[in-house]
Amino acid sequence: MRIDSRYWALGLGLLLPAAAGAEGSWEIIANINELHLQVDFLNSKMGISGGTQDGIGARVLKTVDGGHNWYNTFDNPVSLVGLTGASWDGPDRAFCSGVSWILGSKAIQRSDDGGETWDGVWSKSAFAWWTTLQVPEPDVVIAVGYWTRFLVTKYGIAYSSNGGNTWDERLWDYNNYPDTAWPTALDFLNRDEGYIAGGKWPWDSAAAQFGNFDGEGLPAVGYGPGDQGLSTWHAIVEKTTDAGRNWTPLFSQPGWTVTDVDFANRNDGWIVGYYSYTPDQSGPYLGHIFHTSDGGATWEEQTYAESEKTALFCLQMFNRREGWAAGHNDGASQQRSQLYHTLDGGQTWVRSDFHVNCDPRGMDFINESEGWISGFRSSTQGRYLHYYDPAREATLSFVIPQDLMSAVPGQSVGWDLQVKSLSAAPQTTDVWLSVTSPALGALSPYAVMLQPAVTIPGGMESTLHVQVTLPANTPAGLYNFETIAAPFGDQNPLHHLAYADFDLTVQ
Repeated sequence: MRIDSRYWALGLGLLLPAAAGAEGSWEIIANINELHLQVDFLNSKMGISGGTQDGIGARVLKTVDGGHNWYNTFDNPVSLVGLTGASWDGPDRAFCSGVSWILGSKAIQRSDDGGETWDGVWSKSAFAWWTTLQVPEPDVVIAVGYWTRFLVTKYGIAYSSNGGNTWDERLWDYNNYPDTAWPTALDFLNRDEGYIAGGKWPWDSAAAQFGNFDGEGLPAVGYGPGDQGLSTWHAIVEKTTDAGRNWTPLFSQPGWTVTDVDFANRNDGWIVGYYSYTPDQSGPYLGHIFHTSDGGATWEEQTYAESEKTALFCLQMFNRREGWAAGHNDGASQQRSQLYHTLDGGQTWVRSDFHVNCDPRGMDFINESEGWISGFRSSTQGRYLHYYDPAREATLSFVIPQDLMSAVPGQSVGWDLQVKSLSAAPQTTDVWLSVTSPALGALSPYAVMLQPAVTIPGGMESTLHVQVTLPANTPAGLYNFETIAAPFGDQNPLHHLAYADFDLTVQ
């Protein structure tokens, strides 16, 4: 199979309407007598989850059967109040982060045996809360939160580039009263480029307890008179290109706070969050979803069902078209979970009809066909939800090793496409590009045929080189190049066999 396109400006693809929603189903897969905020799966069988058990302390639960059964692997629970973040770094190494409160305790824990045993590797101080963490590249571990030393509290990230052996902290911009704010979510594209999000919200002694987590804790100055507390809420998103040494503001809006952030590429990103009308953060809630298609220069709010009641706490986008957001309706006594799916970049969010007694706090999909949610069903009891869609199981894989590339108009641009057939049967499909950029304006997305009706043999593994030439009049800007196996021009992700993308700066 030869893939080549001399000029990518060959014509516009036909944009087809997305399907109404996913065909998969959700289920309650396990109930537990403890609380867990984040869950992370290495594959369809093995996962870990950081949390706490009432009266005992920190816990790490592990599953080897896809979430049906969980067992604890953390043997020093009293050393930490709880663990709130979890992330794999390959099949053997994993990390959890949480709350330290006694001298000598380590709020960031590492396992080198597949999550079976844990050792403390970092805290910065006896009093620290590293809310969540991420491994964007092997050995690169980044946590977000706060630490207190000598009665001075600082907010930012903990950064390790050697698998957690050494760490340093890097402040974000909101560290001076009254502008103190807590970053509680992060999304790094690689070791240098990433986003942190969070903000301000009222501190309440009940909500700040580890067993509640509605607010996830934040020191604030209290409610302003007559404004229902709006003055103490503030949603913030910032970006770094130098591993957190410096930050650039992308989003700042009073009246609510950001709970999760996810960028599908350097142009397309989403944030979710909430605002509570009561000082103790007990609801009712008002939720938000915002999207940017120009790297954070501008943002547009997206609508979803019952946003006036539903607080959103977790988000995962597979690409610029498809993803999930999850939260809970605080006005419901039992059927609280609210799960939303989009196939068109958030222009429409379709609410699942699966509503159970669960307040989602963590979500992880290993691919479009399977994912998990960790959440609360009471102040001391947790619940895991599971999603599965057998029709979305992959039969073809595309991987592009390149990340951010640069070019000038008229230049030939090439990249490697690693193709792997996951099916024993041959598959026939068009292979084409979907090119998107704010610089294209109304023409975005732009579809370019690479190879029509190509047959990929069963079991094929090969690296193909794709070469295109940019038109001489290509506008300067940041572009996303997606190589897609699907009917030409079809933007419906339910019809895509495989895709892989990279970003390109045209100067």
